[in-house]
Amino acid sequence: MSLLFSKNKKSELAYNTEEVDAFFDRVQAAYDANIDSIDVLKIANTSFSLTKSGYYTREVDLAIDKLIYSILEYKKHIAYKSGQGEVWEKEYARSVWDLENVLRSEKGKFFEKGKKKSYSYKVRPVDKFMQKLKKYFLESGNKVGIDQIDKISFPSTKSGRGYSEAGVDAFLNRVRVLLIASDISTT
Repeated sequence: MSLLFSKNKKSELAYNTEEVDAFFDRVQAAYDANIDSIDVLKIANTSFSLTKSGYYTREVDLAIDKLIYSILEYKKHIAYKSGQGEVWEKEYARSVWDLENVLRSEKGKFFEKGKKKSYSYKVRPVDKFMQKLKKYFLESGNKVGIDQIDKISFPSTKSGRGYSEAGVDAFLNRVRVLLIASDISTT
């Protein structure tokens, strides 16, 4: 399945076209077979190799967000149609609670540390962003949008004193899915 993503200029890094096409083929097959079996967190945690002359990253990321939204909206609709709306709301509430537990951590202790001689995110910039999330989710602060999650990047270190990149990235993907689900919960 070849999608209609724009190809990037050769001087800029972009997502590998073969990996992106294969990913969307797999999702389409799962969608056609049994949409209920699709794990939106797994979709959110998908990553692609970067190459010169691939698909624009922003276009692919937006398509993935729309896909997640569509799947969650369908699952909510089916839950309410079958009288299981409370299950949907409880699952959403549990996801918020899981996220809040991480946000209640102390500065410098939000995530596991990275391994020495491997890249990890510097603690201070991650902690600063976590404080922003904490204010939004725990103190009704300024709204955090999906675009802010998509655009955030943290400086790296190889010292072993930074946060595990995988742990931070997985958490931010959970936040992203939760923000999408909250848009659906209010509609």
